[in-house]
Amino acid sequence: MLSIQISGKIPIYEEIANRIEEMVLTDVVEENEQLPSVRELANDLAVNPNTIQKAYSELERRGITYSMYGKGNFITNDIDAIKKNKLASLLRQIEGKLKLFKQTGGEKSAIHELSDRVFYEKREDE
Repeated sequence: MLSIQISGKIPIYEEIANRIEEMVLTDVVEENEQLPSVRELANDLAVNPNTIQKAYSELERRGITYSMYGKGNFITNDIDAIKKNKLASLLRQIEGKLKLFKQTGGEKSAIHELSDRVFYEKREDE
């Protein structure tokens, strides 16, 4: 279900949480889908179970998952709201980067070219 690449730049629990969030945002997992147990995922990823529990707690804090006592952890039943919030957050980040790009002397045409490439050209990993 899940594979991670440990970069060393961010804590492992955060990498796990980010990867699961990415899976939610890209429709790899479905609403109310059960996540692997803490022990199962810890074994699969060869990490400490406390790391998985911390990742699951972080996902619940973000509203991406919910837990049911004795049953496990599940993907939220409102993925659309998660996507809407993420898109709003990404737009704010893009706006900040665009302002810096403009202040540094960047040309609007370069942004248009980049946008067209991202939206209309297939990347190698697709």
